[in-house]
Amino acid sequence: MPAAVRPTLRPALRAAAVLLAAGLCALTLGAAPGHAEPAPPAGQSAAAGQSTAAAPRNGDKGDGDKGGGGQPAPMLQDGVLSAPGAAALAAAAPVTRSEALARASSWTSLGLSYSWTSYHNGYRQDCSGYVSMAWKLGTPGLDTTSFVPSGVASWITKDELKPGDALLNDGALANGHIVLFDRWADAGHNSYVGYEFTPSGVHHRTIPYPYFPGKGTYKPVRNKNIVDDVTPEPPKPPATPAGQIPAAATIYNPDTKVSETFAIGTDGVLGHAYSIDAGPWSEWYSIGPASRFTGSPAVTYNPVNKVTEIFARGTDGVIYHNYLFNGRQWGQWEALDTGFRFASSPTAVYNTAANTVELVALGNDGAAYHTSSTNAEPWAPWQDLNVNCKFTGRPALTHNPDTGTTELFATGTDGILYHASNTNGGPWTAWQGLDPGTRVTGSPTAVYNSQSKVSEVFATATNGAVHHSYLFNDQSQWSGWIPLNDPFRFANSPTAVYNATTNAIEVAAIGNDGVVYHTRSVAAADWPNWEPLSPGWLFTATLSLVHESGNNSAEIFALGKDKQLYHTYTVNEDPWSKWNLLAGRTFRNS
Repeated sequence: MPAAVRPTLRPALRAAAVLLAAGLCALTLGAAPGHAEPAPPAGQSAAAGQSTAAAPRNGDKGDGDKGGGGQPAPMLQDGVLSAPGAAALAAAAPVTRSEALARASSWTSLGLSYSWTSYHNGYRQDCSGYVSMAWKLGTPGLDTTSFVPSGVASWITKDELKPGDALLNDGALANGHIVLFDRWADAGHNSYVGYEFTPSGVHHRTIPYPYFPGKGTYKPVRNKNIVDDVTPEPPKPPATPAGQIPAAATIYNPDTKVSETFAIGTDGVLGHAYSIDAGPWSEWYSIGPASRFTGSPAVTYNPVNKVTEIFARGTDGVIYHNYLFNGRQWGQWEALDTGFRFASSPTAVYNTAANTVELVALGNDGAAYHTSSTNAEPWAPWQDLNVNCKFTGRPALTHNPDTGTTELFATGTDGILYHASNTNGGPWTAWQGLDPGTRVTGSPTAVYNSQSKVSEVFATATNGAVHHSYLFNDQSQWSGWIPLNDPFRFANSPTAVYNATTNAIEVAAIGNDGVVYHTRSVAAADWPNWEPLSPGWLFTATLSLVHESGNNSAEIFALGKDKQLYHTYTVNEDPWSKWNLLAGRTFRNS
């Protein structure tokens, strides 16, 4: 896409039924209660609950991978259902959407052959028998010509499609076919993921809407007995204590030599200020003053597409984003799927290996969810990273460009810090606890030292001491938790940044006395004692740190007791400056 043009995003809703289906993945289907196995045609036999030998794929129109491969003669003649059709209709039972998807999924790994004269658990092994099974109709199932006329299903519109509905070509024999709808595959609703039984087998795959070209006319239908899943409102995870996430988010753009800071005002409007090439900071500007946010924003810079992206959680719980291409104006706030609500502020990182911006936040169910945008294209659907794992606070992300690994950390509701990762934009690993003997609170922070080849994560333990754990690139396991200079105690979570100018990791946190303390490790060496920065100045909320490579400086941003934002800086490890006020706005304490 052109560097300065970003497509309008229209994320698709992800149905709650898909989440519920995970709990049904082990469902084992038997014969429908009270329904006898149908007698196979002469010359064939089948034991109850087992498949018969595959029959010839009569009616296959030449492409065995797509479309129908034949069915019995139409079951509805002159308005009267045949005996098998009447049995299927009479035994139809209510089915939830998640149950229909789980029943369809149960056939995908069985290796069944397509044959309208073979049966599995009483259902015909063809497209309409397969969907009849998923919809919990009676055995042996209806055919494509009879779903709607019999009253089992009714026509609906594209916009009404939900998981467990279907796309139907109501032709007869090999001219008919039906696909069970799972979910939309893209934001524009141009393709979907569906379950279908074709002559090449049972598939769960992406299909262009309404179906592959040249295979007839397909329209959406709904089983009149299907019901929406009733999802109890999950308990919200413990609230993050005030001050455990940064009041501001900061970024340095090496291409324009501009430092930028973002914070959510006490009025809920996102404020923005900037400094060009270490010059004076601008006044505060509002980005989308009609929009209201809560928590803390996240920001990242994509150096390939030359775009800065900002993310924030709306007062409605939806994650929104905005973007600025170099030399352009900020766009409009856009929702990243209004079907999802979040309990935490988002966190973001740029993945150099895949030219991807990765975004993670905690849902109202306490689980971590991930989305991404590659090459500044539309955002992927939200993906849960195991709904059974529950977290609190705000997750932390860092990227290791040497190994292509993105590292994710989150504080479990049990106080253990958990870690997951992906390499080169691939699948995420399972969550693993880091040293369960140490319990932490609040939100972690993580960085990568590209010269010493080490990733480090920091968190405040329940005793108030800041701890860290590390992993060198030539190691396979994270170290245990190590306290940074006991007996220092801190009131909130630490923050960290890698200073490439000095090959140092800089860490700062607010002590129990309200003073900002700082320490740094140069070249992965030992950590010196905590240093107070202007002891007479008192602050609240977690700090924000940024390294500015163009002027060899590091800056700390802190929220004062007066709810205004202050900053201090150091150049080439010189002493830190006095605190300077970025006046004109007041901001929220996380």
